[in-house]
Amino acid sequence: MNGIANYIVEGGSGMYLVACLGLLGLVFGLGALASLFSSSRKFPIGMGLAAIVIGLMTLGMGLLAMMFARHSVDEVLPLVDPSMADALRARGYEEADNSLVFGGLACVAPLLAGMIAVGRGALMKTPKS
Repeated sequence: MNGIANYIVEGGSGMYLVACLGLLGLVFGLGALASLFSSSRKFPIGMGLAAIVIGLMTLGMGLLAMMFARHSVDEVLPLVDPSMADALRARGYEEADNSLVFGGLACVAPLLAGMIAVGRGALMKTPKS
């Protein structure tokens, strides 16, 4: 396998949820940036807040997936040879951390796009009626 595919597989089953949320966050981030061309204040603010929430959910899911994977590693360690336990724990934790790193990287784009959209919407002047 190549680099990113191996990275995702090593992250465990939770990594797939993180990747799905990251993709959803990217879509909402692009929507938030597209909403900057709207003449309404509410649309950029709403899309921006949605992108921010999805970005934070991605980071949170990365943290939960890492914690779950580390717990799984700790559950298996009593079953292995004690002389190998430390090396297996180190490698297992290293692979478990992939979910958090990926979630952290995947949340950056929606968070930035969301903050830009919310800021733009907040600074827009309301049309006089």
